[in-house]
Formats: sequence, structure tokens, C-alpha cells
Amino acid sequence: MKKILVVDDEFVNIELVKEFLSKEYEVHTATDGKEALAKAEEMSPDLVLLDVIMPEINGYEVCRQFKSNAKTFFIPIVMLTSLTDRNDRIKAIEAGADDFLSKPIDWIELGARVKSLLRIKQCLEDLEKINNRYIELYDFAPVGYFTFMSDGKIREANLTGAVILGGTRHDLINHGFRRFVIPGDCEKWDQHLSNALKNWGEQSCELMLKRDEGSMLLVRLTSFRMEAMDGKPEVRTAMTDITHHKIRA
Repeated sequence: MKKILVVDDEFVNIELVKEFLSKEYEVHTATDGKEALAKAEEMSPDLVLLDVIMPEINGYEVCRQFKSNAKTFFIPIVMLTSLTDRNDRIKAIEAGADDFLSKPIDWIELGARVKSLLRIKQCLEDLEKINNRYIELYDFAPVGYFTFMSDGKIREANLTGAVILGGTRHDLINHGFRRFVIPGDCEKWDQHLSNALKNWGEQSCELMLKRDEGSMLLVRLTSFRMEAMDGKPEVRTAMTDITHHKIRA
């Protein structure tokens, strides 16, 4: 059951909202901003209904603190207010509120807004799971994946790629790949990168590399031209360690 935190310093308002929502949701309450922030850390609500006018900390400041905390940033916040001035609504938006409702509350509208925001939050959570799964598959793929900038520097590398080269991603990002290429194959690497940047088709080559710790390996590169977010060309490359295949052959 989805959890909703209702924050209001008026007991009557809290009870009315709680009674309306408790049929479908697990409702928690707080009567001031400090209690709301503490409860949010503790229970991780799926949505917050937040009154504007409260003692000590007003709703705008509570909202700002929610949105400045990584743990509570993505929790939808609906501001509840009896204030009708346009500037008050602008303040709510500037504080990071996702929606606002005027008092006295229209219960049908409240129910619809809550459902809508919870649905959006669920979609975002589902997308995050898909993205995390993609990252996991990308990192632990059986081949190394790299993205090279046009100057040959490494912009991205998966975990397998870092392992193949004998380092960590921190050691690789924004550093030139050429340092791993043995002198006799540097021209071949330069030509491969140039061909990949100029052509949209698949480009392949084999290179002898030397890890920083001194061991040698033979790899096959398969590269494609891509475009970065800024429109500049870059190269996406799959790297396979074929050292042992060549030895057995």
C-alpha cells in the first residue's frame, strides 16, 4: 500500500484528509515542518500533502528542504493552502512543489491529483529499475565496451573493458587509449579511429596492447561511428581479448 504523509498544524484538517485517503493508502501525519522532515527520513513516503502556513518552518521551506535532500528529492509534494494570491502559488513552484490545491479541499480533485502523481512516480521508479538493469548488463558483458572521443581519449568504459586493460574506469576516463598500444601498432590504431570517425559502417582491426603493469595482450576492436549529445562524432567500440585464441591457433 502506498504511503502518504499529511503535514498540517490543524488537527481537524489532518483528520479529514486522513479519513478520506485511508481507504486506499497508508496515511501518516505530522503537525509541523520538523516532524515532517524527520518522518520522511524514517518512512520514505510515496507522496506528501503539505500545508503552507505552519509554525516555526513554513511549508515553502519544508518543501525546499525535501527537494534539497537526495533521499526525498523524488517524493511528489502537493502544497495545500488557503492563500489564493498568484505570488503564493509561484512561491510553491519555486520551492519545488509538484502540485498545489486550494482550501477548502475539493475531495474529488484531491483524489485525482494523488492518483496522478503516484502513477508518475511509479513510472519513474520503473524506468530507474530498467536503467539500473541496463547498466548491470553493460558493465558485466563478456566484452569490453568503450566510447572514444575524436582525439582518441576514452569517454566511457564498462567494467569488463577496465579489467581487460588491467585498471579501473577512473584510470581510463579522459585518458588516451594510445598509451596501451604498442609502438608498432600505433599507426594501425590511428587509422582505425580515423576510419571509424569518417564512415558509418563497421570498422574492425586487431591490436597488440601493453597493460600498465607490463603484460601483453592481443585484442580485436569492432567500432561504429556515433554522435554525441553535442553533435560531435565519437566512436563506440567493442573490445574482445583474443590472446588465448591466437596462442591455441
